[in-house]
Amino acid sequence: MEEEKLLIGFDLSTASKLSIELLIEDAVDVAIFGEIAKANKNRPEVLTLLLDHPETPDEVRQQV
Repeated sequence: MEEEKLLIGFDLSTASKLSIELLIEDAVDVAIFGEIAKANKNRPEVLTLLLDHPETPDEVRQQV
């Protein structure tokens, strides 16, 4: 029997800093870094998280 998956919408532009930290720590797909950067252009604390994280792709670092 296949387990049913539940998808939950998550607005990255209003997510708490802690929520974003958890997302990037457990990121399976590096595309999430770009999505977070796009959604948080006006939030320096989030952009700093991305810059400080060792797994942030170079393309995202250049956007930030």
